[in-house]
Amino acid sequence: MIRAGLRGHQLKRVYSSASLWEAREILALLQQQRIEATLLNENMAGMPGVLPFNASMTVDAEVWVLDSALADRCAHLIAEFQAAAAPQGPDSDAAWHCAACREDNPAGFELCWACGLGRPHNRG
Repeated sequence: MIRAGLRGHQLKRVYSSASLWEAREILALLQQQRIEATLLNENMAGMPGVLPFNASMTVDAEVWVLDSALADRCAHLIAEFQAAAAPQGPDSDAAWHCAACREDNPAGFELCWACGLGRPHNRG
């Protein structure tokens, strides 16, 4: 989906998730790559049952890129990030590799020491 938006840009949705945390991770990944993006539905995401007008309604957090021409690049970066988040073996206490800045991180680090992106987890 493409729509006109912020400052006349052609916005393109590149990611959607019921998990606000995951959407923020993707937003940080794109911003780390100097891609202008924004998070929509941030205040509504993950609130099923809280909204009085329809308790069964869910609203996903969405990451939109401000330049729709970058959508394919974003899809590639997101796919790489998700592949890196897949379990690498039975040892969950292993060192890990940051999908955003490509730095190696010790097992005990939950955030990348270089860029601050969160450790990928199996989102099975």
